[in-house]
Amino acid sequence: MKFEFTVYPNFNFVESFAKHFGLPVKDNTVSFPKNKGEGFIKLIELNPDLKCVIHHYRLKEDFLLKRLSPDEKNEMLSLVFYNQEIPVAKGQNKEEIIHFLKQHNSAIQIASSALSTQAFFPKNTEIHYIVIGIRRKALKSLLKIPNSNNELLNHIAHGNVLFYYFEELTEDIAFELKNLMLIERSKNLSLLSYQISIQKILFLLFRKLLERTSKSHYPINKEDADKVTEIRRTIVEDIGTPPRLETIAEQVGMSQTKMKRLFKQVYGSSIYQYYQTLRMQKASLLLKHNEYSVTEIGYQLGFTNMSHFSRLFKRYYGMTPKNYTKVG
Repeated sequence: MKFEFTVYPNFNFVESFAKHFGLPVKDNTVSFPKNKGEGFIKLIELNPDLKCVIHHYRLKEDFLLKRLSPDEKNEMLSLVFYNQEIPVAKGQNKEEIIHFLKQHNSAIQIASSALSTQAFFPKNTEIHYIVIGIRRKALKSLLKIPNSNNELLNHIAHGNVLFYYFEELTEDIAFELKNLMLIERSKNLSLLSYQISIQKILFLLFRKLLERTSKSHYPINKEDADKVTEIRRTIVEDIGTPPRLETIAEQVGMSQTKMKRLFKQVYGSSIYQYYQTLRMQKASLLLKHNEYSVTEIGYQLGFTNMSHFSRLFKRYYGMTPKNYTKVG
C-alpha cells in the first residue's frame, strides 16, 4: 500500500485517504476492511487551527505514507509521534525481538511543511502513530512566544527557514498519547478532553525541546535531512558497535564537521551520546520483555564488561538492570 498527500489549508487527511482507497468514512473515521487488515484512522478537529489524526492499525501488506512538499508556503505544522512497543506474542523468539527493535523506533518528528517526509510501516505490525496539526499562529499564541530569543522556537513558530528535528518519545509523552487514544468521542465533554490532552502533549514536547543546548540552528534541505536519517539508521542497524565517525561521514558523503553539527541539531545530542542513549533505551525495553537475562542483553548491546553496562544503565535509569527487572 502507498499513499502520497500534500498538506494545504483545510486539508482533511481521513477523507483524502478514504477516497484514494475507496473506503467509507463515518464520524471522521475510516476503518480498514478485513482484506486489508484491521484498525482505523480517526480525525479529531478541535478548530480550524488545531487538529489531530490518530493511526491505529495492523495491515496485511507493507504501507508507505509519504507527505509531499506543497507548491506554496502554508502555516500548518505537523508534529508526528511514533509510539512503537515490542509486541508480546506467543512463540516469539529472541531474534524476532531484536529485529523488531532495529526496525522500529519511538520518536517525535517536527519538520517544516516544505520538506517532504515519509514513514514506512511493515506488514503485520501494530501501528500507533499520531499527528497533531497546528497553525503557526495558534502555536505562537499557545506557547506565548511572539518574539522568542530561542532560535529553535523561532524556526518552528515563524517559519522563515526550513527545519527538521527529532525528539525522544519520553515516558510522560507516551503516557499522554495513550490517554489521547483512549478518549471516546461519544462521551460528554470529549472535545474538551481531547483539547486538554493535546495541549499537555505540546507542553511536554516543547519543554523538552527547550532543554537543547545548541545556540545556533541552520536551515536544512531535503538532501541533508535524508543523510541525517541515514546516519541514525546506520547506528541502529549495528547497535552493538560504537559508531565510527570517519566511516559514516564517508558513507553519507559529508564532512565530519557538518555531519556532527547537523546530527546534533536534528536529534539534540552528539552522535555518540545518541548511540549510548539508544542502547540504554533498547536495554530497558528488553528488560521489560523478560526474554533475556541481564548478561544476554549486555552482550546483545555490545558490552563485554557487565559492570560497565550496569553502571551506565544506572546513570540513565537510577537503578541497576537487575533491580529494573524487579520493578517491571
